[in-house]
Amino acid sequence: MPTGVMNGILTKWGVPSTIQLFLMVTAVSYVSVSTLMIFENRFYLLNSKKKWWKRIRPFWMASNFLFGILYQIPVILEVPDLKYAKEVVINSLPCVPEFLYTADIVLPSLNDTTVILCTVIYVLVIFGQLFVFATIIMVQLSTNFGASTLSGTTRRLQKRLLKALIWQTGIPFLYLVLPGCYSVFSVYTEYFNMMWSAGAAGSAGAMKLEPEPIMQLKSGRKTFGHSGV
Repeated sequence: MPTGVMNGILTKWGVPSTIQLFLMVTAVSYVSVSTLMIFENRFYLLNSKKKWWKRIRPFWMASNFLFGILYQIPVILEVPDLKYAKEVVINSLPCVPEFLYTADIVLPSLNDTTVILCTVIYVLVIFGQLFVFATIIMVQLSTNFGASTLSGTTRRLQKRLLKALIWQTGIPFLYLVLPGCYSVFSVYTEYFNMMWSAGAAGSAGAMKLEPEPIMQLKSGRKTFGHSGV
């Protein structure tokens, strides 16, 4: 069962563990949605003349941010009584640490399948869209698409910016999403291996590897202005 112990400043302030868990999951969800919006913005700049996307864009954005909360509803509806959940967790452990008897244990659901399905659906929907946008952008920038709209310099900057974005999102994907997926697998199969959940370098490392596109983007705003983007 996915179980946690809240021991931060919100706990000191008396915020219930279930509320803290909801806020934490929502924050992580919105980080993913915001990353998706960055790639969509690149797509929009390249396809700003397409009126159909302009019309549906606000609804698409709103639906994704709304989805960041709605996908949690099945789990929220199954949140067990905290005292009963604590008893279940303690009875399921072969060796119970002393601090757990007084700790504020939070258990999102007694049904592992619900947690797994909600997580898998969210990852497929959000990162599926991100992959589609990234693929379309790469194809468009690799061809003569938009040559009449973007100058040669702007297209080069867009390519390098896209490369930097892929670095920034790809590395967090490796050390956040993949370990998260492994956690879901571990809960379902009851097989745990700490080596597979180890993190990697952060997105700051990615910026060290590819800092130039961002700097050029900041200094190249006039170029973007001349190209009409």
